[in-house]
Amino acid sequence: MRKFALLLFTLWLPAAMTVLWPGMAAAMERHALVIGNSDYLIQPLANPRNDALDVAAELDRMGYQLHSGGAMLDLNRRDMVRALITFADAVPDNSDVLFYYAGHGISDAQENYLIPLQHQLEAVEQLPDLTISLRFVLERLKNANPKGTNVILLDACRDNPLTTGFRSSRKGLSTDQEIPRGVFIGYAADSGQVAIDGEGRNGVYTAELLNVMRTRSNVIIDVAHREAVDAVIEKTDGKQFPVSDNKLFGKWCFDDCESEAPAPSTAFKPAPAPELPREQPAEAVTASSGNRNTWLIVGGIALAVITAVAVGSGGSDDDSDDPNFTLVLDPP
Repeated sequence: MRKFALLLFTLWLPAAMTVLWPGMAAAMERHALVIGNSDYLIQPLANPRNDALDVAAELDRMGYQLHSGGAMLDLNRRDMVRALITFADAVPDNSDVLFYYAGHGISDAQENYLIPLQHQLEAVEQLPDLTISLRFVLERLKNANPKGTNVILLDACRDNPLTTGFRSSRKGLSTDQEIPRGVFIGYAADSGQVAIDGEGRNGVYTAELLNVMRTRSNVIIDVAHREAVDAVIEKTDGKQFPVSDNKLFGKWCFDDCESEAPAPSTAFKPAPAPELPREQPAEAVTASSGNRNTWLIVGGIALAVITAVAVGSGGSDDDSDDPNFTLVLDPP
């Protein structure tokens, strides 16, 4: 009988702890890889370094685990590939993963490419060998985190006369590619458009993303990104139109999503009856209602266990190695 009682208590207690202390439940881990490329030999960019540093600071404030401890700046192709591989390998499945890139980006008819430093591009045909394809990023993150959420934000649609004589068939990045489920991609500009690097510390798109992270971090990504889009359109007089592809499951926010408060009830509620004075020790009066409720529920669980033991004691039980066994819970 003693073993039976302990088994019941073991099964009931974890469920009770989850109800009483929901914060104890393990939250999804949040991981981020942030890259900013500015110091190109040809057509250097002023703001991607600042963009990456500021985005990394906001993500760090919200509790993300940043790969390499912060923003990774001015990477060549080998270092970008290494960063993506080691980051993906370190991410546990069922995580919230965010990849941010600011720098040069370009597309051909089939694919988008992120441009590393020291690229030496001379022809479109060299793009797969000298750059990082967005498909590579997607596959690495999705394979490492198939059950989690993968968010990709690209401020990488600048016009790119990358080397003398280099020409691309399109400006900026393409936004009409298929993406897997569980992925959100935010682009700084629509297909064929060019993103503005910005005259201040940040690019126009990243500046609005940062504003959303600071003021609307608990709003679902669809709404938050849309607010950034509207601000960019207004500031650029419609010359830059950020877009997104969304195949996420459920809700995702930069920070913890805000809880939806229940709608106020319009039903009539009588005034509460006056509370009568109670005779109880001073210590009980000063105890918090949360502690009282906690021990009431725990006591109820204990009562259920003891009741089950009492019911089961009517028949013979080979495991009853202590007939006088009782379970007592004493609150502190």
